[in-house]
Amino acid sequence: MSKIDLGKVSIAMGKSSAAMTSFKDLLTQVDDRRLRYLSAHCSLYLGEALFAGRDYKRAQTELESAVRKSQTLGAQTLLAQSHGLLAKTMGATGDPAEASRHQDQAKRILAEISKEAQVNTLMSRSDLAQISGDH
Repeated sequence: MSKIDLGKVSIAMGKSSAAMTSFKDLLTQVDDRRLRYLSAHCSLYLGEALFAGRDYKRAQTELESAVRKSQTLGAQTLLAQSHGLLAKTMGATGDPAEASRHQDQAKRILAEISKEAQVNTLMSRSDLAQISGDH
């Protein structure tokens, strides 16, 4: 199992502090090696761990970084996930307008991906179904 997968499992098991440490270390390593796609993933999952640990301000910062990295890479699925989690974070901080804006962005990106792929199976992915509320 990869370090990313282990961190995701830690989050799912409610061990957000272990996941935070793991993703911070991994983010440093992948940034040092200039592995941009993995860096975007690590930022997303570190943001998720921070959100799970109710550290909303730091989660917001990390998720905004994940959005920027994903945009630069053109990684649309990762961008949608980043916006979706950023929407949850903004909602938790009491900023419904910003939460709505990010949720709309995530849904728009998923609609574009679905249209390009001309398939409806995209939303059957559990990591993407959360964004549209179909879970």
